[in-house]
Amino acid sequence: MISLVKSMVKRIGTHNGQFHADEVMACFLLKQTDTYKDAEIIRTRDKTILDTLDIVVDVGDVYDPSQNRFDHHQKSFTDTFGGKYTSVRMSSAGLIWKHFGKEVLSKLTEIRDENILDLMYFRMYRDLFQCLDGIDNGVPQYRNSEHELYKENTGLASRISRLNPSWSRPEDPMPRFLKAMELAGEDFKGILFNALEEWLPARDIVVRSILARGEVDSTLKIVRLERTCPWKDHLYTIEEEMGIDRILYVLYQDGDGRWRIQCVGENGVMFQNRLSLPEAWRGKRDEELEKISGIPGTIFVHNTGFIGGAQTYEGVLEMARASIRMQIILD
Repeated sequence: MISLVKSMVKRIGTHNGQFHADEVMACFLLKQTDTYKDAEIIRTRDKTILDTLDIVVDVGDVYDPSQNRFDHHQKSFTDTFGGKYTSVRMSSAGLIWKHFGKEVLSKLTEIRDENILDLMYFRMYRDLFQCLDGIDNGVPQYRNSEHELYKENTGLASRISRLNPSWSRPEDPMPRFLKAMELAGEDFKGILFNALEEWLPARDIVVRSILARGEVDSTLKIVRLERTCPWKDHLYTIEEEMGIDRILYVLYQDGDGRWRIQCVGENGVMFQNRLSLPEAWRGKRDEELEKISGIPGTIFVHNTGFIGGAQTYEGVLEMARASIRMQIILD
């Protein structure tokens, strides 16, 4: 039970459920500051609890630095980092770096020169946080497959590259090579055992759910997962294996017992859906969304239209059916 009484210990709030790189990084950064170094992290979406916390990131639908509120999901939020970096809207990672980055740099380094601090502040945004912002906000890394908007420096290849000996400190490369092998081995084993324990059992669930889609809707375009699991990779493979026409929406229950509708993306194309949820619904929540959609119990539709939610299965099913009726004509 989370207390609603103001605590003497600082408390950082972020959302519960599946966690993502942006709020994980944001919380890490805050824990490097004097103010929040001993803070407790509270993961919840309950507004009554969030309102009691000292600082909130990636949840709450408010961006107000004067109140220590740092969400970026509301449709009104369009802020970018600034300077040369105006192509990517910030996530909670970029927001916390924008407001606390220089303090973190000062704490973790010996940099005292303001000019160098500024250089490192912007350099770190370019090399790390812009990537996290772009990924979290669904921004393609390349415009027209040519122009690079941000760098991706956190993958396995980048981590191994950083293990190479520095040009400024010659040393025997073999120990670093062996360390790189260990790193590669850890990733390999992690992926392998995740596939055996998570990916493979999920396939059976996705197969059964796809075969039962006729019981969900006569269009055969909507799948209800019998149990929440990783489904995207399986869906494309199963469609091909079974000669199934393009499925548009997947419905599943979240950890709080509510229901989600998620668009099926174009296979191999990042951040592009086969049929996004209607434009008029995007960025809307609760009563406003209910009024616009005419569907009782709707909770939200993401700004990009790739996912939405409702209180009940019947709600998300009607969202899927209405979206299809509004946007395509089926034979």
